[in-house]
Amino acid sequence: MSSIDKCIYPSFDDLTESRIEILFTPNEIEKAYCKQHAKKPHQQVFFMTMLLSVRFLQRTPSCESIPYKILRQVNQSMGHRRLTKEQFLKYGRSSTRTKHLKVIREYLDLKVVTKQTENFAYASALEVAKSKANSVDIINATIEHLNRNHFELPELSVLERIAKRAISNVNSALYNDLCNLLSEDQKKIIDELFVLNSDDEQKSDWYRVKTSPKKPSNNNVKEYLQYLEWLVNLANQLVMPKNIPWTKLKSFYDDARSLSASRMREATPEKRYALALVFIQNKLAQTLDNIAIIFIKIIQEMNSTGRQQLKDYYLQHKSKTDKLIGNFHDVLESFQTAEDEKDKLNVVTDQIDPNLEKWLLECDKYISSSYVFGIFYDQS
Repeated sequence: MSSIDKCIYPSFDDLTESRIEILFTPNEIEKAYCKQHAKKPHQQVFFMTMLLSVRFLQRTPSCESIPYKILRQVNQSMGHRRLTKEQFLKYGRSSTRTKHLKVIREYLDLKVVTKQTENFAYASALEVAKSKANSVDIINATIEHLNRNHFELPELSVLERIAKRAISNVNSALYNDLCNLLSEDQKKIIDELFVLNSDDEQKSDWYRVKTSPKKPSNNNVKEYLQYLEWLVNLANQLVMPKNIPWTKLKSFYDDARSLSASRMREATPEKRYALALVFIQNKLAQTLDNIAIIFIKIIQEMNSTGRQQLKDYYLQHKSKTDKLIGNFHDVLESFQTAEDEKDKLNVVTDQIDPNLEKWLLECDKYISSSYVFGIFYDQS
C-alpha cells in the first residue's frame, strides 16, 4: 500500500455493494427535498444521485465519474423505472444539473471551490506542517479542517500541491533558524565534513559520521569508543538543535542519511547546515545508547559470573564446613560425658587448644563467605 492510499480523500473506488446500499439509499427527508426541486421522476433520480454523491465525496463529481451501480441503487430505492448511463450523461451536460447543484450545496451547507478554498487549505496545511512531516498526514488534516468549515474539497492534486508547498516553506524556515545558531567558524567545521580528497565518497568525514562501526561487542568496543570520542568532539564544537518536533527531526535525519557528501555540498547552505546538525545530534544519541546497552550487558554478565563463582566456592568448601561442624560435635559430646567441671575443662583444652589458630581461621573464612553469599541471594 502506497502512502497516498492512506489518504482519507473520499473516492468511489473500492465501494462494495453493501456500502453502496447504505450510503446511496435516500431517507424520507431527502426524498421530500428532492421532490421540491425536481418534478419529473427521472430528474428526481438524477437529483438524488448528485445529492448523495456530493454528500459522500464532499465535492462535486462529474456525471461521468459516478459509477452506474450508484445510479442503479438510487433508482431502485426511489422506485422508478430503470434509467441508462447515457441518460445520466445527457443530464450532466444540461443546465438543469447546474441548477440542481446550487440547491444541493445549500442543502448540504457546502461552499463551492474558489480561490478562498485554496487559501484556507494552505493556511491549514501550513499550521499542520509545523509538527508533521508526511504529506499524507498534512492532506488528511487539511481535509478534516475543510470539512469542519463546510468547504467543498478541491481536487486531490491541488491538496497534494498545497501540502508540498507547506512542507517546503516550514522546512525552509527551520533551516534558517538552525543555520542562524551557527557561527562562521562552526559552519566551516560542517563544510569540512564534505571535503573529498579524491572522488571516493568514503574518504570524506561525512561518510565517517554516517557509517559508525557495527553495534559494540566485546571484540570491537575499543573501535566503537574511538568513534564515539571523535563524534563527541565534533558535536562539542557545534550547537545542537532544541525544541524541534520529533517528526521534523526524523524527516531531516532521513534526508541527511540519503545524501552523499557531494549532494550535501550541492544543497543550499541553510539546508546543508540544518541537516548536518540534526544528523550529528541523532547519530551521537544512537552511539551513546549503544554504548549504554553494551555496558549494561557487561555488568549483567559480570553479575551472573560472580553469582556462579560464589556458588562454586560454596560447594567447594562445603567439606570444610562439614569438618568444622563434626569437630564441634565431638567437643560437645565429650563435654557432655565429663564427670565434673575440671574434666570438662580438660576435655575442651585437649581437643581445642592444639588446633586453636587453625580452627579460628577456618571459622573466619566460613563466616566471610556465608555473609557475601547471603547478600547475593537476598538480592536475587
